[in-house]
Amino acid sequence: MGGRDGSNRFTRRCDWDAELPSVAVVRALADLEGVDPLELSTTRVGRLTEHVDPEALDVLVTETVGLAVSFRVGDYRVEIDGDELTIIER
Repeated sequence: MGGRDGSNRFTRRCDWDAELPSVAVVRALADLEGVDPLELSTTRVGRLTEHVDPEALDVLVTETVGLAVSFRVGDYRVEIDGDELTIIER
């Protein structure tokens, strides 16, 4: 598991064979917001689908070697670089 590094950055290593990238992003954002993942849509973050296509994200990350991708979700910047998930609060 990962966590905050004392700043506005959350980082963790992920096993994309064990957890889909979209699920990892939702869980990390929910943790940062202090809510259950099922309640994330009720926060300022909203639904992940409002920001990115979860199925496309899953395919892109799990099927592309050496990929780095980033996108914004509300006040957060989500970065996936290989097996590392980083979320930066803006």
